[in-house]
Amino acid sequence: MLRTTNDEAAQRTAISRAYFAVYPVATEKMRLTSIVQPRGHRIWEQVIDIGTTDGRPDFVVIGEAGLDLKRRREQADYHSPFNRDNRRQIPIDEVTRDTLVAARDLLALLDAL
Repeated sequence: MLRTTNDEAAQRTAISRAYFAVYPVATEKMRLTSIVQPRGHRIWEQVIDIGTTDGRPDFVVIGEAGLDLKRRREQADYHSPFNRDNRRQIPIDEVTRDTLVAARDLLALLDAL
């Protein structure tokens, strides 16, 4: 519902919620499969970092996707206007749609582990 409204605050909230929907699933999946062992409150960073430290292609994709989703959430929560590449402004509804697709894709990657 949030994605379909034209209100910028609702769009930003949808992006943030997409990130926070993936966050616990990713950390729990990695913990249950013993891929990442929790060390303090930073397990999500460990999930993202696995892409650069492990080298297995599926983990690289998961790490990169997690980092991308985190950047999108930070952009939505802390920055305006939405600029993906500092050359052109991206309409927020497009950013929101792309973020929801990215979150769904990351959940599918995690489910396949």
